[in-house]
Amino acid sequence: MGKFFILSCLVLFGIGNAAEVDINGQFEAKEGAALPEKWQNHATPYFKPYPKTEVKKDPETGKNILRIFDTSKNGGAIYSNKIPAKSGDTLMISFKSRGKNYLMISLHFYTDKGEWNPYTGTPFKPNLLKLNEKWDEHSLELPVVDGTAGPTETVCLAFFVRHGGDAEITDLKVECISGNIRGNVSMPEKWKVFLPVARDFVPEKKDLLSIPEKFGGVAGRIVAGKKTEIDLLPLFGKQKPFQCAWLFAEKEVPYDCEFTLGAGGDWYMTWFLNGEKIIDTSETGGVFPFSITNELKTVRLRKGRNIFAVKYVTGNHQSKLLVGSPSDLRLEGMILKSGDVIVSDDFEQQKNRIGNPELIRAHSIPGILIDSTQGVYITDREIPVFEKHSFSMAKRNACENGEYRVLGLRLQSFGRKQRSDSELIFRFARKTGQGEGKIVFRTLKTSPWINVTIVDDGKEIRLERIPYQHLPADILCGFNGKRYYVLVKSLSSSRSYIFTDDAGCFLGMGQKKNSITDEDTIQAEIVFKSLSGETAELVIDDYSAGYATLAGVNKQNIPFKIDIQNTFDPVQSGWKMVFNDEFDGPDLDLNKWRVTDTGLDNYKNASEFKDGKLIIRAEPTQDGRLETFCLLSRSMFRYGYFETRVKFSREPGWWGAFWINAPGMGNTFLSGAEIDIFEDYFTRKKMPDGKNLMMLDYNLHAVNSGNYKGWNYNSTLPGVIDDFYVIGCKWTPFEISYYLNGKIIRSNASHSPYNSVTFDAFHHVFTPMPNPFRIGGCNSYKKIDDLNPKPKLPDTFTIDYVRVYADPNAEKGPVLKWTSTPKNAIVGPGENFSFAADVHPSPTTESKVRTIYFFDSGFMLDYKKELPARFDWAIDSQHYKNSLYCAPGRSGDPLSPEGKIHVFMIAAQDELGNVGTTDPFLVIQQNPGSRPYGGKTQSIPGNLILGRYDEGPAGTAYFDNTPQNTYKTGWRPKEGVDCDEKTIVHIYLGEWIKYTVNIAKAGRYKATLTYVTPVYRIRDHKVVLFLDKNKLGEFAFQPSGKDWGAIARQSIEVELPAGEHGLTLLMEGVFNLYGLNFTEIK
Repeated sequence: MGKFFILSCLVLFGIGNAAEVDINGQFEAKEGAALPEKWQNHATPYFKPYPKTEVKKDPETGKNILRIFDTSKNGGAIYSNKIPAKSGDTLMISFKSRGKNYLMISLHFYTDKGEWNPYTGTPFKPNLLKLNEKWDEHSLELPVVDGTAGPTETVCLAFFVRHGGDAEITDLKVECISGNIRGNVSMPEKWKVFLPVARDFVPEKKDLLSIPEKFGGVAGRIVAGKKTEIDLLPLFGKQKPFQCAWLFAEKEVPYDCEFTLGAGGDWYMTWFLNGEKIIDTSETGGVFPFSITNELKTVRLRKGRNIFAVKYVTGNHQSKLLVGSPSDLRLEGMILKSGDVIVSDDFEQQKNRIGNPELIRAHSIPGILIDSTQGVYITDREIPVFEKHSFSMAKRNACENGEYRVLGLRLQSFGRKQRSDSELIFRFARKTGQGEGKIVFRTLKTSPWINVTIVDDGKEIRLERIPYQHLPADILCGFNGKRYYVLVKSLSSSRSYIFTDDAGCFLGMGQKKNSITDEDTIQAEIVFKSLSGETAELVIDDYSAGYATLAGVNKQNIPFKIDIQNTFDPVQSGWKMVFNDEFDGPDLDLNKWRVTDTGLDNYKNASEFKDGKLIIRAEPTQDGRLETFCLLSRSMFRYGYFETRVKFSREPGWWGAFWINAPGMGNTFLSGAEIDIFEDYFTRKKMPDGKNLMMLDYNLHAVNSGNYKGWNYNSTLPGVIDDFYVIGCKWTPFEISYYLNGKIIRSNASHSPYNSVTFDAFHHVFTPMPNPFRIGGCNSYKKIDDLNPKPKLPDTFTIDYVRVYADPNAEKGPVLKWTSTPKNAIVGPGENFSFAADVHPSPTTESKVRTIYFFDSGFMLDYKKELPARFDWAIDSQHYKNSLYCAPGRSGDPLSPEGKIHVFMIAAQDELGNVGTTDPFLVIQQNPGSRPYGGKTQSIPGNLILGRYDEGPAGTAYFDNTPQNTYKTGWRPKEGVDCDEKTIVHIYLGEWIKYTVNIAKAGRYKATLTYVTPVYRIRDHKVVLFLDKNKLGEFAFQPSGKDWGAIARQSIEVELPAGEHGLTLLMEGVFNLYGLNFTEIK
């Protein structure tokens, strides 16, 4: 596979507003001028004599080129006019360059008085680029910081060329992204702690303006915080909830400045600065996992002395207060990005492996029912999981801020049925034996935690804990010449844990360049160890070893507007109820619902109406499994507020859920996404005599051409498992937010900038298609005897009501209509085409259009802030580079754009936040080079032999969601189409197949399709015919009656030209094909 699965960027902080900066990046110059307008030579005498400059035209593009050459022995530099920017902002810079020698790009900072504001921090070194003869494209992120003279108010962009260099620059674009982490000031190192203090003690404001000797009747003690945490457990003596402490600290600063504070903790806290309240979670409690990013607040520090005061009340698990300065928060936003992968293994191939793992097929991610091949390692001692790998610490930069030597894997579990006491150890050791670093993941069978221990030359230097229920997780561990780095990204909660600090085990290694001696080599391995002598089991997937570098998070600089409200009442907000079922009985209203899964018979056997509620049961079947059912609404809804009042299920083997989607997902702009309003599978007991976990899961899934992307959150329920809860989901064009008992559900996740359960159209997916919703029981289909702990049956999931309210602004967005679309519906690789649309304000609101967006299958590709709404495009890796379309989802698999269907849409948002779109437009990217099956074209008129589609690879002769034939007939087994010679089965939306046909003569023909469908399709099933590159016609049909049992036929008329042509069948729906016949109409 050659990739690390957890190296995608983490979005930890909010989206800043992006503003394009006018620095004359097209280098317009007055006639005869050597420098462009808004640019000047660097005034420092050090660079005299100034370099020569000129502005000339690129003969190919017509764009201006700025040339810098003939530099002095110290080099030469030019810089732009001053740009307004503050500490925490980021300048996004893109340009092209060519020439010889080196070009350096940097920022110069200035105060509000115009003074130079020097800063020389390690993370902000200038960017040095080697110049080549051909044009190179560059994209840089340059952070803005405060300097020694005061807060930064403006910056200049500078280009420096070394002595003897000759640089040409063109097409320079600069955007300034407003940041939400301000300042450089550090947090106080020492705190005065008063504990225990009565929880109801309320001090006066004057008591918070200085550091007291006594507070709340308690004398203070000085505590030095460790990095970003203050551990009060040694002072409290025992961990228990509702213990109260007050903490005070002072901070001296040389000038007035903005300062962003980060804080978190288990469980309640109130922060004051100079007597004013700045953070308060006394009502809502903390956000798990506890992190310095849980609460962010930007405040104004005054010149001189500032007093912080904090009231902290403990929760059940920890007595740690987490505090972070702006620098700490920025480091929290640094992740490892992959460099070169030395070796990887996804367990898909049968081969000999060290440790002799058993290979199994199993679900890899909660909420995504997709199987992957996984390795199961079993031992009662210690076994290697992967062979040792040798890394040179000097051949590639390994010093501070340099490359890390890393090992990564997906940890599924420490046992399929039950755990034993065991350890998973990532071990890095010098080849000479002098120096070893270890990262140890330890689990005990009775503990709800995984302990993560960092060991530096035999000394434990850090201990952290991760909830076991956050498995499966992607893990990446590494060292460089000074530091260790651990990244754990939970796939069940989408939360990330980052542990990094100094380590001495490899200090000094990597200083000698290009050395490959044993002294500069480390060996890395992973081992699994049983701690008790009992048989222990480890289940893993997707192993990788290689190099990685530390980099900043991927900032989203896309301007858009959403309205996340802390409380929401659809009635008070003017949303009209358009669907409801109060379940008063005595029977189900089949005008509103279909019964899915096991059907009406099981509904009658496994449910009852009682006290105005529908009670759904999970019952054992004769073959030792559970059966249940769910309800599917007959109506479809596009946006709205979806609400239910329920009592959750609690036993393993099944779960209750409420979600929006249509059967047969395959493309977000054709069938929509899956919005999981909740799934309660995390409420199960982990031990037979344990308590039910009070946790819910919320998911958003998108499927495009067989690629599954998913994002999720978890949250803790406030009451007990026997309570009823009201859960709602507000779905608007660019926002999906979740509410519990009318209040926004607070949570965080690595994929999201929000501290609430909120998805949006840009970090996640844009899903504007109408869909039905479902509510009821979901079945894992496991045998009851295989479940641990065993369920107590029958179990129930109780629904009081379901209500849906329409979004009153859903149809008030801008009005868009296509004016230009691709000439051909089938395009080749890299073939250029254009989309354009007329965009007008809504006639209802007349609100001005703010931003125009270009989407493919739910993922934004480009945007504009002004008309015309025209986007020139091609389907190739270059155009899709860095887009979310190609990003790997939780399944870890990236999506290539080639050979797939693409459904394009232009959307526009106005100043009020309302959104309008064009209709979707479908394009198939098909590679040339297919050949008739067996060298023989199929004839028209006549029956098309479906299994004799063209020869050629996927993307050329067909596209199928599975890499191999799953029909198991022996017909073309290594190809993706699920078929025998005459039948195609297991069809899903987005698949296509191509035939080379010979048409006897031009004329009108009747095309007859023979098919079988399931009963539960909401939209029409479709088979769309394309001849060569253009649409020929389509079959559209509803379910054929009996579930997968009734053969049906449909005919359409088409006009065909004579001769040899390519006939492509595009599938939209879920069905099986049994024949396609063409007869001439005479």
